[in-house]
Amino acid sequence: MARHNQQQFEQQQIQQHQVQNKEYDNEQQTLDIYKKALTFNVIAKYDPLISQLMYLSSYCVVYKFDETENDWAKLDYQGPIAIYSRHYQDEYLLQQQQQPQSQQTRPKHSVSEIISNPASAHYSNGLIILNRIQKMLELRLS
Repeated sequence: MARHNQQQFEQQQIQQHQVQNKEYDNEQQTLDIYKKALTFNVIAKYDPLISQLMYLSSYCVVYKFDETENDWAKLDYQGPIAIYSRHYQDEYLLQQQQQPQSQQTRPKHSVSEIISNPASAHYSNGLIILNRIQKMLELRLS
């Protein structure tokens, strides 16, 4: 009888643990969806042509290789990073479709051209680092 009660108790504990795990998984999924939606909205303020988040990481640090020191130097860019797809249309798409595969080339655009004309969409993907370091430095200095 005692052994049967012990088995029932263990079964109840296992079931309760499974329910708690399922609730935790649901909470994590909800949090993940919220985080992605919030990140999407923040990126949309910088790039209104965003169409879908492809990859999201909560933290990254940017380094630059210093050839004189032959070493990596940490830059003042760190925070969440996102890779996303963009809505884009370009005149070259129509031209490319009309040209043979061997003659297709991607036109070059200067950075100033892209920045000065944000409504034009020359790229199908984007990468953004939501830089936190500058804000942290401002808080420390004040």
